[in-house]
Amino acid sequence: MATLHIENTVHDYDDWKAVFDKFDQQRRSRGVRSYRVVRGHDDPHQVIVDLEFDSTTRAEEFREFLRGVFATPQSQAQLAEHRPPTIFEVVDEQVFGTAAAKAPDLITSQPRVAGFRHARCARGSTSGGGG
Repeated sequence: MATLHIENTVHDYDDWKAVFDKFDQQRRSRGVRSYRVVRGHDDPHQVIVDLEFDSTTRAEEFREFLRGVFATPQSQAQLAEHRPPTIFEVVDEQVFGTAAAKAPDLITSQPRVAGFRHARCARGSTSGGGG
């Protein structure tokens, strides 16, 4: 698995999120398996998006697609600052806490990029950690 990690500083989160949501079908059709959006606790204009893919190839293809999206006037109007997206290969994941304890039928150790994603797969799943 691979994660495409995106860091933005946005002018207005709600406006940015409305634009982000318009690309849901593009994310699905281009291989995004899941995503996570987080905001800075100290600075709510800071937004991080992690997009999960089956392979680094799919993540690279989507990163190329995003170059065009970030160049649009609509995106430029939303972003105060933007860092180039980075691809990470998922190598380890541990999930701790009450949710894992309450669901003993779930495997709680999956490949992960440290600090970014909590994934759980049903026992017997074939979704292995290879990229």
